[in-house]
Parts: sequence; structure tokens; C-alpha cells
Amino acid sequence: MTTLWLDVKDLFDYARDCTRPSGIQRLTLELSAAMHRLQACRIGFVNHDRHRGLIEIVAWEEVAAIHERMVAGADKSDEDEIVLMQAHDVDPSLQQSRLQRIPYIGPALRALTQRVPLPVRAPLGNAAYAQVESFRYLWQALRNLPGLFAQESTPLPDQSGGRDHHARSQLEREPWAARVQKGDCFLALGAPWADPGYADFVKYISSTYGVRFGIMIYDLIPIVRPEFFDQTLTTAFERFLRSAIPLADIIFAISHATGRDIVKWAASEQIPLRSPPQVVPIGTGFRHSKPAPALPAGLVAGEYVLFVSTIEARKNHVLAFRAWRRLIESSESKTVPKLVFAGRIGWMIEDLIQSLENCNYLDGNIVIVKGAQDAVLARLYTDARFTIFPSHYEGWGLPVSESLSFGKVCICSTSTSLPEAGGRFCLYHDPDSVTDAVALYRRALEDTDLIRGMEAVIR
Repeated sequence: MTTLWLDVKDLFDYARDCTRPSGIQRLTLELSAAMHRLQACRIGFVNHDRHRGLIEIVAWEEVAAIHERMVAGADKSDEDEIVLMQAHDVDPSLQQSRLQRIPYIGPALRALTQRVPLPVRAPLGNAAYAQVESFRYLWQALRNLPGLFAQESTPLPDQSGGRDHHARSQLEREPWAARVQKGDCFLALGAPWADPGYADFVKYISSTYGVRFGIMIYDLIPIVRPEFFDQTLTTAFERFLRSAIPLADIIFAISHATGRDIVKWAASEQIPLRSPPQVVPIGTGFRHSKPAPALPAGLVAGEYVLFVSTIEARKNHVLAFRAWRRLIESSESKTVPKLVFAGRIGWMIEDLIQSLENCNYLDGNIVIVKGAQDAVLARLYTDARFTIFPSHYEGWGLPVSESLSFGKVCICSTSTSLPEAGGRFCLYHDPDSVTDAVALYRRALEDTDLIRGMEAVIR
């Protein structure tokens, strides 16, 4: 019987440095768990290190341990991880400078920075933040350095003997060569594009073992909308796709929009596809954490609108900010609920954060909740009036699916895959039109019967 081998290398690499999963890792873990439970086909898990000459079978227990650890990290109830950024008149001690946004510093040190006068704190924060970022990029370069010298020597040694037991888990791993058979499928569900030699690895296992290669593509955003990314990432991602996609016997895409992007880009670059992309939409049957007993301080059930996303330029928080300002200016301030941004601080949003600080977070009408564990997110979804997601470009739009899974209407943009994620259960606007967004937000706030009716259909 043919075996489906799932590549878990990037998952293990991610888990080594991070305790909480991002969207791709969540999906990879859930798919791995679901496929492991299948009785109709044989599933195996593979980790590999081409520099050390290892391709090994990973026991499900090792993958399950990562799954459990990631779930525990996402559900972690350490209140110190929850940071609110809001107006001075709500809690001045939580106003954040760039010095406080440096990762890896604890609550005590964050509080200490508040004692530093702002004229000193701001430039000091910029300098310290830049230093941390420079060390982070240097560390990435050092980790990728071995691949620079190994790219010319692709073939891996035979796996039949001489295995290296250093830095191995307590579970004994069997060499993949002992079990793989011609015609098996090697499937990359995660994010292997960080490995500059991944295509060479795929060529090696395909020619040596006769396996077919499949890959899941989540989006082509770094290529089709490079303005939202660092140029280094865009270059690396495009290099990966150019080398890996022609090797794929089957390509999976998480939306029809992503599938169309793949076909269009491949045609424009004259890159051959062995088969058209197969669309596997993301479902909404996610397991919900038990909601936290209370909302973060300062929030009241039914008196806020929720925007869940990493705070980055592509997600279009700027539009939400401008729309909320218009709503407040054109109506009684008390009739406009708070707008909650729930997500970590990302990239290319320095101007937005500065604008929020300058206007005192619209005098307390915008709140940022950082580091919220799944239980807090569940409470935020449950008690929100509705949600918004005005993103410029998506591969799917997980926050839309999550909102619907909690029975909440989402007002999102018409961009790319979002109509696929939201269907007839959402309201849509042009991601570039603040006027359109304001009109829909006002309608949803004033027409309570509209929202109740849509929620009834969702549920």
C-alpha cells in the first residue's frame, strides 16, 4: 500500500524556537492529527537534516508532543503575557514606547522603562530595538550559513547505516530508507521555504527513492504584493517557489484565489506545472478553548468590535483606524463602541502606532490586546458586537472563519479569498475605501436586527 509521508522538519524547527503556533503551524498540526486518525491510508512522518545526512521516520508521539505543547502555549493563562495598549486616561502605565515593544523583556523591566522621561525613552528605545533586530537577523544568517556551502553538494548519504544519534529525541527513529517505497508520496504541508536547499533535497529523494512530491501553497503574497514584506523575504520566497513548484507532482492551494495566483504567476514566468492546483479550503470545525471567565480590563461585553490579526501593514489596520475616527466625528462619541485590535505587533506599522499614541488611541476608543491566549481570544470573540477584517490580501482569511465559528458576523474586504472564507455570512467592502467601510460599520452598529438575523443564519 502507498504511504503518505508528511514532512515535519519545519514544524520541529519552529517548535524549537517558539511555544505558540502561527496560522500555518496550527493548520499543519491539525491536518497531521486528522490524517493520523485516518484508517483508509498509511501515514508516516519524516524529519531530515541534509547537512548531517539524516532522513528519519518520526513517531506520531513526537508530533503529538509538539501539538500538545503548542496547544498548551496557546492556552497559557499567564496574565503577564496580556498587554493592553490604550488611552492615557484608562491606564497611563500601559502606554508603550518602542523600548517597551522589544521582545524578551519581562513585565518588571517594562514597568521600569516608564520611569525614563519620554525625550530619553524614545531615542533609547529606537536604538535598543534596532540592536535587537540586528542580532535577530545576524542569528538567522548564522543559522543559514551551513546551507550556503552545502548547496552545491545535494546528495545525501545512504540511510542504511551509521546513523548519528546526537541531539535525537528519546524515541528511537528508524531510517526512512528502510520503509520508503517507490510510488510513495512525500508531502510538505508547512512552510519549507526557509530552507534554501529544499528543492535539491526533493530532487534527491525523488530520484533515489522514486517518491512523488506534493506541496501545500498558502499564498503568493510576497510575490504578488511585495510592498507588504521585507525584500529579503520576498527574494527567498520567490527563489523557493521557482525551484520547488516545477518538482511538484501535485500542488494543493487553500483557496481558489491562491490557486488562480499560482497558475497566473507560473504562466507569466514560464514555469511549468505538472498538474493544476487542487483547492483544499480551510474548514471552520476548529476546537474552541473554553472562554476566559472575564474580558481584559476596560472592555465590556457587547460594547466593542473585534479585529483579530497580527498588526501589520497588509492587514489594513490603518483603514480601521481612519474609519473609527470618522464614526466618532460624525456621531455621539458614546454611541460608538470601542475597536479592539487583538494580535501581536508585526512589521511596517510604526506610523500607525505613532498615530495611535499621538491621538491617545482616539481618546480610548481603540484598544490593542497583545499576547492573548486562546481562552482570552475565545472570550473576545464571544462578547464582541461583530468582527472586522479589512485585509488587503489573503491566502484564506482565518480570522473570518474563526469569527463565523463563534457565530459572529464579520465585515471584511472583498479582496482575494475573503469572499470564499466568508460566503453569504459576511458583509463586504473595498479594502481601499474608507467611505465604504464606514457605511457598513455604521449600518451594522445601527441596524441590530440585521446582525441578529445574520447571526441566526450562521448558527
